[in-house]
Amino acid sequence: MTSQAIHATPDHRTVVFRTANDATVTVTFPQPVEHPESSALSVINGLADSLATRKDDARLESELEEGLEDSFPASDPVSASITTTLPKGQTGKN
Repeated sequence: MTSQAIHATPDHRTVVFRTANDATVTVTFPQPVEHPESSALSVINGLADSLATRKDDARLESELEEGLEDSFPASDPVSASITTTLPKGQTGKN
């Protein structure tokens, strides 16, 4: 997100940004911080990353659900039994 700080309060607690699409974002800290503009940008970028991760997680969940739906009903289940035959003339007793 491209943002430009347009106002910071003298107490170093609140910063107001204008985004590229003219939205206004306000970040308020519970106490004064050094470098409020860069700290606020860090918060905004962290939120953007978190939202992107949630979007990716939702997409992956949707793809998984679609794959499960496409595979149902499944073909015959895998057999867990093993069938063997003994060579001619052997009884299996040593």
